[in-house]
Amino acid sequence: MLCWIGLGLVVLFVGWVLLQMKTSRPDGEYLPSVHPYRTMMQYVMTTRAESIVYYDIEVPADNLLDYIQDVRKRFHADVTHCLVAAAAVGLQENPEMNRFPIGRRLYQRHGNWVTFSMKRKKKNKKAKLATVKKEIPPDMTFEQLCSYLSEEIKVQRSGKETYHDKEYNLLTSLPRPILQFGVNLLKWMDYNNILPGSFIKGDALYTSIFMANLGSINMASAYHHLYEWGNCPLFIMAGKIEERPYVEDGKLKTRKVIPMRLTYDERIDDGLTASHGIESVRRVLEDPHTYLGCLKEDGSDHYKLGRPDELVPLAPTHEEPEEEEAEEVPTVETSFDEITKDFKEAKAESDEKDSSKPSTGKEDDSKSGTTPSGESAKKESTQDNATPATTESKETPSDNKDKKD
Repeated sequence: MLCWIGLGLVVLFVGWVLLQMKTSRPDGEYLPSVHPYRTMMQYVMTTRAESIVYYDIEVPADNLLDYIQDVRKRFHADVTHCLVAAAAVGLQENPEMNRFPIGRRLYQRHGNWVTFSMKRKKKNKKAKLATVKKEIPPDMTFEQLCSYLSEEIKVQRSGKETYHDKEYNLLTSLPRPILQFGVNLLKWMDYNNILPGSFIKGDALYTSIFMANLGSINMASAYHHLYEWGNCPLFIMAGKIEERPYVEDGKLKTRKVIPMRLTYDERIDDGLTASHGIESVRRVLEDPHTYLGCLKEDGSDHYKLGRPDELVPLAPTHEEPEEEEAEEVPTVETSFDEITKDFKEAKAESDEKDSSKPSTGKEDDSKSGTTPSGESAKKESTQDNATPATTESKETPSDNKDKKD
């Protein structure tokens, strides 16, 4: 009995050691070579709540509003689409901001993931809150991004029950002890890197950045906390567009701005890297005509998000010149066949009329003639209608008898 207990303890110890050595995850790559100071931060500041840093910025909105008005002549776009695009550019240009701490380790996330929240019915306080999580490929244009996001928004606002709705209804129907045990178990699995990738991919809080456009419901921006669930290290809140004063060349002026407040986990990188990421977001929103483009029909400004020097070729359009030529061929053949058929029918009718005429001696004499011109006409008649002419040129015995008489 003691042997079996000892063997069980050994197996548990070996399993625990192997579990602690596991560094691979489905959503990120382990970064072993980070500064020792940043490694120690994972043990000193063990939660996101004590690792929060806040930023408060405002972005001039005049160019952004003009751009949205221009781009709507081609496709639908709004402030939320532009915010998501700017956040994606910030992550692409500053990959250090796309990290996350878990299990006292630091990881580089696979892909740039953006999650944003929305009301399922616009400006309806009783409507449910929905979240949309999408990976933003680096080679996507702004037009493609808008179509990509609008498809998911359409699903969320369709009024149909989604998979997440069913999942939440099932979980909240469980008794509290069971639900609490399940949540703690999932956190333990996440800490030890054994949480399934399918679970991570479908959860909105396992993301690079979480955004909320409070301006869409006419609210001011707010400072938001970071969730202990999941591994999201960045949060952006954008408020309603306001008229604010500013100083230019020593003169007091006013302009429209978007107030934004950002929250980030200090453990992923230092404040200098965070400021670079913020400037990337600000640059895109201040000059969307340059960094988002997609205004021209010829595709000359259809480039990758935030990279005006990298054009994305338009999909080839099929003009159908070849198809039109192909359609004309059978039409020509059909008309030719009809003409040939009509000609043959007319010729057959003419032959039938000629063969039905009675042949007489006088006609034979006039046709045969004695002059060269008569012989020539006879030859031509024979070449044109060989059968009828031959029949008419032959003399019957009755004709010979008439001549003798």
